[in-house]
Amino acid sequence: MEWTEGEWIVKKRRHLPHWQMRGATYFVTFRIGRGAMTPDEQVLVLDHIRGGSEKYYKLHAAIVMPDHAHILITPKKNTHSREL
Repeated sequence: MEWTEGEWIVKKRRHLPHWQMRGATYFVTFRIGRGAMTPDEQVLVLDHIRGGSEKYYKLHAAIVMPDHAHILITPKKNTHSREL
């Protein structure tokens, strides 16, 4: 299939560029600003990640550590990055 700009990939620029590719699976890392989360806070973050999987994405894997988290997700059809 021939690639046409704008058909498969959308690039948005805020503080960092954001690239979206239809049907792609994403490895996402995020961290807290300072310090570390308590074990209870880690559970809360993981529960929130799991809760979004019903509506916005298919969750393949997730791990929440004291100062950051990694998730592997595939956004559901018609879901935009701002909703994730």
